[in-house]
Amino acid sequence: MPSAIVFRYGRPWAGREKLAFESFQDSLAFFAKLATDGRCHEPITFMSVTGGGMIIVHGERAHLEEILGMEEFARIYFRAGYSVPDLSYEVMAAGEFAVEQMGLWASTGSELGFFD
Repeated sequence: MPSAIVFRYGRPWAGREKLAFESFQDSLAFFAKLATDGRCHEPITFMSVTGGGMIIVHGERAHLEEILGMEEFARIYFRAGYSVPDLSYEVMAAGEFAVEQMGLWASTGSELGFFD
């Protein structure tokens, strides 16, 4: 099932900007290596003018769940959490799988009478 891990983050805590930058670089290197190994796609990064942003990593859901269970991932994520107060991630359906999930959501809502 095509999926993605979507990481969101805001501005670093004052005084922890260097740690935030290092954590950002470490996470990109971590996912780039996994992409080279064929376990996910290269990360796509986004940054807002307010300093926050997101990183999206596409891949097969099973591979992404394996990655989330890796100790190295946990260490990088926890380290980054010490630099930004609102770091979060979620695994989301992507591509055709997302379309299928939306169809299932709509049919469930219809069965419950919400689309009448």
